[in-house]
Amino acid sequence: MSAKDDFIANIQKFSEGLNIMSETDSDLTPFVWNFPTEQAFEKDNILKFLEKPLDEKFQLVEFDKFFAFYIKIKKDDDEETIEMAENFKKFKHKLTELLTDIKIFKVGEIEIDLYIVGKNVFKNEYAGLQAFVVET
Repeated sequence: MSAKDDFIANIQKFSEGLNIMSETDSDLTPFVWNFPTEQAFEKDNILKFLEKPLDEKFQLVEFDKFFAFYIKIKKDDDEETIEMAENFKKFKHKLTELLTDIKIFKVGEIEIDLYIVGKNVFKNEYAGLQAFVVET
């Protein structure tokens, strides 16, 4: 099994059934990127890699802050909501086992590509998950 298959198979077990909430709930799609690991993993290089204009809206999202919304359990939450929060906690933990230097960023305005990306611990490459969200 290749490193790509290892990452995708491992993360799919934990991301299956999880949706990123927006005006359109979106599944998380795992990927392995051929982003040059010798390049700085920063806005301009990422936008070039994604073939987006350099003035495209680009927003970094702090890892724990991003997940706080999904893993928070309130006392009046129903069983399904609690189960989803627990699944997001497991997913968050698995990400930290499979990836290092994790960054979460949004590209675009209103119709946004959301990326959770880090260095794959199986191989010197970037891997992560992508979702499409709509925020008005």
